[in-house]
Amino acid sequence: MPNQVTEGDTFMAGFSVMNRTDRVRTLEVDVTGPGAEQPMLSRRLELGPFKRETVFVEIQAARFQRGADNLVELQARAGDALDADRLVHSVPIRPRRSLHSAATHGSSDDDTLVTQPILIPERIHTDSGEISVTLSSSVLGNLAGAFEYMRDYPYACWEQKLSKAVMAAHYQLLRTHLPAALEWPGSDSLPPDTLALARRYQAPNGGMAYWVAEDTHVSPYLSAYTALAFEWLRDAGHEPPTAVVEKLHGYLQGMLRNETFPEFYSKGMASTVRAVALAALSRAGRLDRATIERYLPHVPSMSLFGRIQFLDAVRGVPGLEALTRDLVDQIAASGSSSAGKFQLNERLDSAYSQLLTSPLRSNCAALASFAELAQGDGLAPMLADLPLKMTRAIVQGRGDRDHFQNTQENLFCARGLARYAALYEAQAPRLAVSAALDGEALGSASFTSFTDPARTLTRPLGEDDPGRLRTLTLQRGPLSDDTESQTESQTESSRRAGQSDGQTPGEGKAADDAGPARGRFYYVTRLSYAPLDEAAERINAGIDIRREYSVQRDGEWRLLSSPMQVGRGELVRVDLYLSLPTARHFVVVDDPVPGGLEPVNQQLATASSIDAEQAVFTAAGGSWWYRHDDWQDFGMTFYSFYHKELRFDAARFYSDYLPPGNYHLGYTAQAIAPGSFAVQPAHSEEMYEPDVYGMSLPARLEVSP
Repeated sequence: MPNQVTEGDTFMAGFSVMNRTDRVRTLEVDVTGPGAEQPMLSRRLELGPFKRETVFVEIQAARFQRGADNLVELQARAGDALDADRLVHSVPIRPRRSLHSAATHGSSDDDTLVTQPILIPERIHTDSGEISVTLSSSVLGNLAGAFEYMRDYPYACWEQKLSKAVMAAHYQLLRTHLPAALEWPGSDSLPPDTLALARRYQAPNGGMAYWVAEDTHVSPYLSAYTALAFEWLRDAGHEPPTAVVEKLHGYLQGMLRNETFPEFYSKGMASTVRAVALAALSRAGRLDRATIERYLPHVPSMSLFGRIQFLDAVRGVPGLEALTRDLVDQIAASGSSSAGKFQLNERLDSAYSQLLTSPLRSNCAALASFAELAQGDGLAPMLADLPLKMTRAIVQGRGDRDHFQNTQENLFCARGLARYAALYEAQAPRLAVSAALDGEALGSASFTSFTDPARTLTRPLGEDDPGRLRTLTLQRGPLSDDTESQTESQTESSRRAGQSDGQTPGEGKAADDAGPARGRFYYVTRLSYAPLDEAAERINAGIDIRREYSVQRDGEWRLLSSPMQVGRGELVRVDLYLSLPTARHFVVVDDPVPGGLEPVNQQLATASSIDAEQAVFTAAGGSWWYRHDDWQDFGMTFYSFYHKELRFDAARFYSDYLPPGNYHLGYTAQAIAPGSFAVQPAHSEEMYEPDVYGMSLPARLEVSP
């Protein structure tokens, strides 16, 4: 008997009849199917003492109906004049649905009506899917963890001390985006106190060292980073010590002219560090056009982080607008975009760890630059909504942590988010947003603080929706008496924002005075729907997923093609292959198990160890496995799939963060029930960005008795 079926499946329901007495008996067996008044099967069995026989009846699963029980209810009776037994068994019916998603993201900081047309496909199921809009007052998310991490960081080399001081300066800038409970005592005095320590870590040649201020311990990257951080602190009102700065700039100028790098530095590493030095000198007003042009040939060898720093250096020199545009084009070309996120990607060798490199640090550095460039007339059309998309990607890049991975990531990301906040969220929100679909109200949300929770408004799809063009409208407006009462729980954080002295960003009183709406709101509009006809092609909306079924016959694994033919009791291995063009966050793989199969779970004591061992991987001939040689298996690294659930109805695999690359998952199942079963597409998505997803091809499974 299958554990569950999909609407339209046909299967052979088997009932085992056993004579538990010590004499021969003739038993009448009746099987009644769903909705039938008369038995679907009537048989007379003659069974010897303690003998058994299985009777089968063919069943077809009914169409799935919303609100109904959706069960195949079977009743079997076996007995004679002496006695009889009756058994009732139910098999759940699953809908034959594969949800597709589409989304748009945006924001508005005025009272102009936001209009979003939504074209709903014609051939869809009307008992699945919905239209939704999620509203929020900030895209920055929970920043408190990053500041807590840096505030409480226990180690104290020069890079860590300096990064902590710069982070303390940004704490003052982002007070309005942080919860009232987050305190950092001494954050105002930490930057000047740290600057006073700089001379202790400066070697005689002017470079900076992590621990011991000797020429042999000088780090080229740390020296360039120190000069850059000095300029950030200067912008925040903290003047670096002049003598230290002069010696440091002298060291950097020498590094630009001479090959003073350690032997293990590659050409790309040296070019990247020089780019950081150029960015620092440009901010200090000590860079000219001739120097920029001299280093242009080195741009191709720079890492992504280096090219971003070179872009910052170019921005500080007048008359290089065309070069700025070219560099932005080069950097953006290495990115991957979805409806709501944009991420830059690159592959570097392990030696770059000496430069404290990470993909997230590069993306955060790019956000700070792109956010500023997007405000100008020249590059605004080119960059468009990239700063918003990058911010969303960075906030999710923490995975399930409440902070970023190290001091460099925490600092560069806090700085990038601070630049975004200063430019796009400069005014504390005090507004209400009403949503309507074709003029019919969906609901509203009000915001009086950057830390207010997001609100999602939904409307299920109905009979009138297929093929229709719907129009979603969003209207910003002032808070009303009703919306005021909805925000009482948020007034403390809003009051905290209004009492901040240096109110940048988010200046102004947040909740105490009445007046017109102000501040920016964000929206995510989503349409989810289930097509009537399963897609003939696999879907790759940011995730490529493929599924293979194979069986072991004559001592070798053989790939199955739809309709797949297996025998009852035969073992089937299911292999899932994912390819990601860029990093993905909180990815789930959901592979529906067809009714004729049951996964073999190695963690259960009742599972056959021989069956489970069939999952030991040897690729079948013609498998997708042979297309790549860098597959990462389940639990192979910290950044891979690490949790799985083998259920009767689905095999599911979970991860928090996946770098770009190729991933392989698999499990073994056993054919348990004869019949013809729909194999719904395997589905993978980012759980918090469901419009980033992929689907495999559907298939058909035929299980013979």
